[in-house]
Amino acid sequence: MKKKNEIPVILNVFTEEDGIISIDLAACKLTGQGWIDRFKNKGIDLGPKVEKILLSKMFVPTDNVYRLVIIRGSKFHYGERTISVVREYAYSNGYFKATLEVACLLRDLISDEKAKEFFFTRLSGCIDPCRQRIY
Repeated sequence: MKKKNEIPVILNVFTEEDGIISIDLAACKLTGQGWIDRFKNKGIDLGPKVEKILLSKMFVPTDNVYRLVIIRGSKFHYGERTISVVREYAYSNGYFKATLEVACLLRDLISDEKAKEFFFTRLSGCIDPCRQRIY
């Protein structure tokens, strides 16, 4: 019986070109509870609201391969660094909207130390707001 991957698989190294950082990852069908346990083992506190979202029907684990793209704030003038401007830039360049699974993959991949190495002060995922009341 083949054992499924229990961790995301990194398919290449981070690359950066013109303020766009990218990496390809394969998801591992990790459930919401699996992510909660994984983050707790790493000492990352998700908080009760995030845990409820990960345990809801809104979270759908897959084994998809994703190209994660991080757009540096330096791509935009200081006054233009808003979610709407960043989303418009992302959509116009063919980048997909992140899923809850992608947000987990990204947080799992980028430790606090890696964030400092990349000079990140904040990392935000452009996912759809959770419109359903889940608690």
